[in-house]
Amino acid sequence: MASRKTAELPTFSNLLKTSLDASITLWQLFFIRALFIISNCIFFGVCLVISCFPLVKFFIGHMDDLTNGNAKDLIQRTDFLSYFSDWHSWVVLVALFSLYITLAVFFFAFYDSGVYSQLRLHQKKGVFFNLKQFLGDGLKFTMPMLGLQATCFITFISYFLIAGIFGLIVAVVFHFLPWWLGVLAAFPAGVLFIAGLAVLFTGAGLAGVYLVEGEFFFEAFKKGVRKSLEHKGRAIWVIFGVCLIYALFYIACNAVFSVFGLMPLIGFLFKTLLFFINLIMTIGLNIYLDSLCVAIVLEPKETD
Repeated sequence: MASRKTAELPTFSNLLKTSLDASITLWQLFFIRALFIISNCIFFGVCLVISCFPLVKFFIGHMDDLTNGNAKDLIQRTDFLSYFSDWHSWVVLVALFSLYITLAVFFFAFYDSGVYSQLRLHQKKGVFFNLKQFLGDGLKFTMPMLGLQATCFITFISYFLIAGIFGLIVAVVFHFLPWWLGVLAAFPAGVLFIAGLAVLFTGAGLAGVYLVEGEFFFEAFKKGVRKSLEHKGRAIWVIFGVCLIYALFYIACNAVFSVFGLMPLIGFLFKTLLFFINLIMTIGLNIYLDSLCVAIVLEPKETD
């Protein structure tokens, strides 16, 4: 029987460069996501205004008090609970936000399917962005992606539930033991919990790539988890390394702009600029991580 040869894997720097090049080349994905976020905020605001219309009408009728510096007195002497005592308002609220959540979930599934498909086609075949292809693949994999999202959600909830129950049992047991023994055991337990979470998080990202390759959503999730553990957790180290760099840059950027935001007169300009910078970084990270997952899945496989 011929022995299996391990293909030479690209270096971390090559993985990062490949993912970045694909993200920049398919820049249209960024604007599609930005358009969704803007429309999502508008739709959320409309749902909020409609469901809380009596309260909104009250504030519109007392606009003079709000603009003349009497807002604090107005709030103190107003019984806001009376505006939410009508069960019809609650029915409208539940109906609208059920509609909002349903549409948001479906769009996320549609968008993620299109993004994974476009990134995979580009990295594997050099295909550039095609709106018709994006829409077609998005619709084609929307339902399977919903199944994958449900699988991930149930898995994460179960993981936290099991970890919580196990932690409670351990806490009860160690209650009757010396305190230093509990502290000593807490560190490895915490490391194991974070490691398991990292495996699931990475596996969920990789699963999206397997899904657009035609795998059933449950099988895609299993393959994603299995891939995250290959080569000593190579995928986990790469993805969480990127997330760590992003987190450090995010904290530093917000700290600097928060200081400038305290400046009189022009402080609000820095706060507005910070909002858009955070939005750009968040969307960019989302697309880049998807691109990185595609690059990892497309790595050379073992050969005979």
